[in-house]
Amino acid sequence: MTDPSLGHVVDGKLEPMLSVYGRLGPSHIRRARELGVCGLVLSSITELDSTSLSCISEFLPTSLAFTGVRLPTRLDISAIAPGVQALTLAADAEFSLSGLSDLRCLGIDFTRVRKIDGLEAVISRLWDIFLDTPDKRALEILEGESRAQLKALRLRAVPRKNCGFLSCAASLKGFWLGDSKMIESLDGIGHCRELEDLYLSCVRVMDIDQLKDLHRLSRVLLENCGTIRSIVPLTKHTNLRQISLSGSTRVQDGKVEWVASVPGIVHVSVQADKHHDAKKGLKIHRERLAPFMRYWHKA
Repeated sequence: MTDPSLGHVVDGKLEPMLSVYGRLGPSHIRRARELGVCGLVLSSITELDSTSLSCISEFLPTSLAFTGVRLPTRLDISAIAPGVQALTLAADAEFSLSGLSDLRCLGIDFTRVRKIDGLEAVISRLWDIFLDTPDKRALEILEGESRAQLKALRLRAVPRKNCGFLSCAASLKGFWLGDSKMIESLDGIGHCRELEDLYLSCVRVMDIDQLKDLHRLSRVLLENCGTIRSIVPLTKHTNLRQISLSGSTRVQDGKVEWVASVPGIVHVSVQADKHHDAKKGLKIHRERLAPFMRYWHKA
């Protein structure tokens, strides 16, 4: 069974991929070529036999993903796809990344992958990284030296109390951090002076003072982040275009309506009744923010 699938973003373009469920064979490669896709998503596979491996090698995919796969033996990616540029590993298997000189985008689900070798050899060349539940070693590799090429970093379930792992990511443009309730502080994010997009979800940080000098910020999305003392540190961010305070996120001092005066703001999403100062009362006025909001949710 096959179907065309949305795939990886490579060089700023969305590269379509062909999803293959079950054993990979020559018919899948012919189908991929007919569709003009350059990537493969391999799912529900328990064995990559010689036929499957030769099919991948013949196709030479630039994008490759293993999802819902269980492989009993170690797989050297460079042996079957030496020119791969985007790689997703979410499978019960052992993988080697050594020799992947063209790799630029990498996603790893550490809750599924048994073992990864060669991460330290490729990480300095990566533009886009997604790590789900990274272990201590993976984070140590991430923060080991300057990551001048890294533009996008997405992390989930990070076992750290702060963002010190960002100290080497000065060129980062986008940062997504989710389901990381151990994170108590954004310390470390101040190194990312090029940061434009920030998305925090289910992260319990009470202060965002570390964002005050990140004047390139264009989008700030805070979802289910609990109580945040204030978003006043963002008041001088003239590049701000979108701000979202959703779910359980609550601004303690109630000073939210100032975002309406930001010159270029085009999208405001606020769950209004959550934001207030208990002594001074409700601080948000719907009428002032309404022209900028795509939706308004009254909690």
